[in-house]
Amino acid sequence: MLLVLTLLPVPTLARDEGLPDGRVCADAKPASEAEANALCQSGKCRPGPSVRARPPVWYCTAREMACALPGAEGAGADALITLDGTRYQCLDPGTGGHHRFAPIR
Repeated sequence: MLLVLTLLPVPTLARDEGLPDGRVCADAKPASEAEANALCQSGKCRPGPSVRARPPVWYCTAREMACALPGAEGAGADALITLDGTRYQCLDPGTGGHHRFAPIR
């Protein structure tokens, strides 16, 4: 028996066909942020909070939000959240990078 596989190119998603806010767009820092952004309806894939010392999962985030959250449109700059018993604040890294949640001690 001969099995033949044909690989087809992955189509580019239109903005209204992409992933909604709060959905995972990358399991870790994507090799290409432009490709990860293209997966989201908002065009914005950003790192979420780093839980249990793991690298952060990246989520689709609403354009007007500064930080990404799982299952939500995101959070504004300086927002405070509690996730798995740890408090985080949405901070600007000040180096031209993305806002991200940092644990508060």
